[in-house]
Amino acid sequence: MIRPVHWFLLAMVVLGAGALRFADLANRPNGLFRDEAEKGYSGWSIATTGGVPEFTLDPQHPLKYHPLPWMIDVMGVRTSAIYQYASVPFMWAGGLSVATTRMAAALAGTLAVLLIGILMMRAWGPGIGIAVAMWTALCPWHIIFSRWALQGAFVPGLMGLVLFGLFGVERRRRWGWPLAGAAMGWLFYAYSGAQPLALAWGACLALIYRRELLRGGWPLAVAVVLFLIPVLPTVIATLAPGGSQRLSNVSLWSQPGATASSVMVSFIQYYLDHLNPVFLFWRGDINPRHAIPGVGQLAPVDLVLLPIGLIYSIRSKKPLAWAILAAWLCAPIPAAITIGPNPHALRSFGMALPSTIWSGAGLFVMCDWLRRRDPKWRIDRLVWVAAPAIALSLFPVYWKTYYSDPRAQVAFEKGERDAWTRIVQNHKPGQKIYLSIQAPYGPYFELFFLKMDPRETVAQGITRGGEIVYIDQTKYPEGSTAFMNPGDWIVVQLAPWRVQTPTGPMLTPEESIQIGENWAVCAQKK
Repeated sequence: MIRPVHWFLLAMVVLGAGALRFADLANRPNGLFRDEAEKGYSGWSIATTGGVPEFTLDPQHPLKYHPLPWMIDVMGVRTSAIYQYASVPFMWAGGLSVATTRMAAALAGTLAVLLIGILMMRAWGPGIGIAVAMWTALCPWHIIFSRWALQGAFVPGLMGLVLFGLFGVERRRRWGWPLAGAAMGWLFYAYSGAQPLALAWGACLALIYRRELLRGGWPLAVAVVLFLIPVLPTVIATLAPGGSQRLSNVSLWSQPGATASSVMVSFIQYYLDHLNPVFLFWRGDINPRHAIPGVGQLAPVDLVLLPIGLIYSIRSKKPLAWAILAAWLCAPIPAAITIGPNPHALRSFGMALPSTIWSGAGLFVMCDWLRRRDPKWRIDRLVWVAAPAIALSLFPVYWKTYYSDPRAQVAFEKGERDAWTRIVQNHKPGQKIYLSIQAPYGPYFELFFLKMDPRETVAQGITRGGEIVYIDQTKYPEGSTAFMNPGDWIVVQLAPWRVQTPTGPMLTPEESIQIGENWAVCAQKK
């Protein structure tokens, strides 16, 4: 029975989750990744004009205005607009900034904690539900992808809604199938990296709930309609020219010389990489945007708690047990069908929610076992405190890493943010700004930091009447400014190992190659 004290404890957990996700979003991570610049500007554009400028591949008409977009063309790559729409309330309230750009992700992560807490309280009991919510709130994997702007931030919450609907199906509630169908459809739309997960998990769920499907009736028909509402336009947009460009660039089968056997071998290898305890509990993803450098995607204590929760859920025949297991097993598929680097924590983000469910349940089961085994000493109380403390101890590492670690600063393109901040603060009318075409998504930094009016940008272009000049950096000798007038600005791209700091190069050549990002350097001609 769920009592008021349980709701109070859940509320405290959710408030803590919000604090871990919303605190100092403007500076941690320290920078602004190019995808964030696009999402922030596009969200602000929708909030102020109802549409977005899109860059086309047509040299005669490089920009077009797209009102109320379902999908957004981003420099030749088509993505969903769910994050941009979710950002609109924050843009209305606070304007365009780094912090407001990231708030939709922080809110999605916080609401996922609330949702999964309520679900597990009802499905597995109030004690387990609170433990699961707490573990989701403290999960490093979940925190990292709740603090910067990316569509993947919605994956755990939408998976939780699918599970909530299936819980209703198991209890023969008429709202069960419609909720599960709608949530699965929006999961398919929200993030292209989750589309293989939605398809594979959906197929597994059809097998697990085959009996319930046979007696589905009109709720099942409604579920199919609600599923297709977001899926059909997404599929149509994907099949249109250029819609599958991103998948074509990274899929295993599109690589030169790929054969059926080589694709299968690579798939199995990449898939198993995501089940490796070293990835899960020790080192994590090598990309600093996806994991704290040197820390696993999950807390080390999960190595003990997760198996306990998994075994408990299956042996006790808990509601949703097989659906959760299917989600965990299907989640690595999007990463496994694409080329490296693998393991890839973002494309396999669907593993996070089942993992925290099992670990939270494992914590509760372990403490309950200790309480019954030794009621006099109440060792369980020590475990209740020690386990969350171990998980929470990773957050200060995150807090420091994503502000001062050069690897994280390069990964989040702090150089671009610093360059544009300096330009915005010191630029005078008449001074030209020279930008490198070698900067990926470079125009979005210009649009974001200069807050260029979307409609004027489409009508006049991104050069602001000649004030902005894009140059091919490779055609000019390094350090050459002969083509510039005094007072003009230039932003160039350098490999991080060539950037000198008081203690030496910013990164080693090996680290620079591993992270794969350049460092922007800003200068003004005297």
